[in-house]
Amino acid sequence: MLYKVIISFIRVWRFLLITLAIGDWLPACGRCAPWVIFHLSSKKIARVRSLICCGLLLFSGCTLPAIVPPTPPTLAATSIELAPDFRLTALTGEIVALSELRGRYVLINFWATWCLPCRDEMPYLQHLADTYAGDLTVLAINMRERPATIQPYVDALGITLPILLQPDDATLLSYGVRALPLSFLVDDRGQLIYRQVGPLHPDQIERLLAKQLGSNE
Repeated sequence: MLYKVIISFIRVWRFLLITLAIGDWLPACGRCAPWVIFHLSSKKIARVRSLICCGLLLFSGCTLPAIVPPTPPTLAATSIELAPDFRLTALTGEIVALSELRGRYVLINFWATWCLPCRDEMPYLQHLADTYAGDLTVLAINMRERPATIQPYVDALGITLPILLQPDDATLLSYGVRALPLSFLVDDRGQLIYRQVGPLHPDQIERLLAKQLGSNE
């Protein structure tokens, strides 16, 4: 009997290892156990089921966080709401207030020079600012770095769009800044219509801009 128990246990674990090896993942043990029981249901191995389930709980540690695939960058239009206002100083010394840009679309980008994806997409932000200059203002809000750190980087890339400095805690909280880069598109009425966690997707943002700007003509 013990021999059969050991063989059954080995077969189940071998199946699980093969499943994990091909990139699948299993949820928490609370869901794994019923799954295993379902496939092993038989009067002949009723005693084996308890042993296997206990083994799964013991060796799996209840969850398999390392096997769960990472969440990809999220693209989502926000619910209709007014963009939180802010008033920040630009790298040039100019004061920029979001509320004073009503009547224009505004792309807000939170970034830092130490953020590699932010650095990679900065030339594209400048491209958007130049391409849609008649209707769109691009604001790049830096995450509290010193002007002496930002200026050489901006000069090297030929960036002319407004670089805003030192956002306060209220601004960061109201926009939910937890990762960089983070972008928002605000329409000409001051409403949030687009939110992108991670680098922008050129085809998606430009398709959205074409649709929004075209509908205003």
